[in-house]
Amino acid sequence: MPPYTNSRSHQQESNVPTSKAGSSALQEFEGAKAEFPDALANNELIYRVTNTLKKYGYGKTTLLATSLCCDEVNRALENDFEKHYGSHFNMGGLAGFAFGGVTSFTAMAHHIPDDGSCLIVYGPHIGIDLDNNVGRINRRFQRISTSCCGSADAAACYVASVRNGADEMVMPDQCIDIQQHFVGQMLLPHGERLEKAANFRKELAMALYDENHKMMTSIVRKACGEVHGNGKITLLGGIQINTPKGYSDEFMPLNFELRDNTGAVLQDLMSEIQSKKSSYYFKSASLNTTTMREMNSMVSHHSCPNLAEIPALNIRKEQNLVSASSERRHSSTWNPYQKIPVPRKIQAISENEHEWV
Repeated sequence: MPPYTNSRSHQQESNVPTSKAGSSALQEFEGAKAEFPDALANNELIYRVTNTLKKYGYGKTTLLATSLCCDEVNRALENDFEKHYGSHFNMGGLAGFAFGGVTSFTAMAHHIPDDGSCLIVYGPHIGIDLDNNVGRINRRFQRISTSCCGSADAAACYVASVRNGADEMVMPDQCIDIQQHFVGQMLLPHGERLEKAANFRKELAMALYDENHKMMTSIVRKACGEVHGNGKITLLGGIQINTPKGYSDEFMPLNFELRDNTGAVLQDLMSEIQSKKSSYYFKSASLNTTTMREMNSMVSHHSCPNLAEIPALNIRKEQNLVSASSERRHSSTWNPYQKIPVPRKIQAISENEHEWV
């Protein structure tokens, strides 16, 4: 077997579809469709969105803006939209949050072509690997699938630690990791919701979407007047589903609306791209879904990336988390919400084992 090849990936290599000649359309990944039945393949999403927006004057004078996570696996959706609307303006940061804020929206609005409008695509992401593990993805030249989204996982570990008695993080005096600080703080109010979730990974993505949406609409309300003339603002929010190489990524739309430059909603467009609105809560599927009790039995320190880099937590010393077997520590079924007695000191995790975006 070649080096840096996941055994599962190698076994399925001959079955992985490739793009059709002259077409960027890829086959949909069965596991993604089973876990996220309301999601649309990228090409289908873009077809429906662009055709819907034509009626409102969207086309050559449209400026595309995105607020998607920094993770390199998220660029496919931007690239596909660019084929219709040209180069995009980036507002996003970790976990999809629009950390560019009002300033980035204002700059974007001033870049809209004359008599044009803007489309903003935003939201968090979640991966699914070749073994149908939700919250993980097969990255190139890596032997095992890794966390996706790593920022989301780190934030979830922070929330769990606070609910288990650790102090909340204080505002850093340097900006070297300020985005992750705010991802954790924005997720904190959802702690109880995550604890009670039947499917932790999916609920985590949904909670992050709710906060993404709240942040984006706040920015739009504040800066919408920067869009000139009769320019419109279309918001397309949802959750990206990253799939293995050779398959189409998916996007589960949760908001699709047209606004004017006063911020008023002119039209709810969700019905134009789906026969029905996506369910607020994810449907549970048979592929690697677990109950809270099952997830609690799989808690692993390796499931919490970059915890050593969150000074206020120092979870290696303070939290009763136990290192599990290699199979468990890389499972998608982890849940950080339970203290487990530690029979021995947890060994330091080497830097090359960290799973991060």
